[in-house]
Amino acid sequence: MPVIFDSGLLDFALNESQYIEVIHNLGACPQVIQFSGDLDGVIGFPTITGIGGVPMAGPYLEDATDSNKLKVYKPDIYLYSGKFRIRIME
Repeated sequence: MPVIFDSGLLDFALNESQYIEVIHNLGACPQVIQFSGDLDGVIGFPTITGIGGVPMAGPYLEDATDSNKLKVYKPDIYLYSGKFRIRIME
């Protein structure tokens, strides 16, 4: 599957009430989106568990059906100091 958009590595917003807007300008809703973390070359988002081993919510996307942008959020409780990358495939 060819990559038609790559955001490069980006920082998360300072808190969960803010988001990072990733503008892709494809003019169409992305069909396949890859959302990954990168912490010193380690790819992926770690699973963080809370009390009783219950997984905590991690970074997430909104506006994934917009034809020009995505919004990226990271909950404050999810302690991850890495960056993220968005890739859209054809």
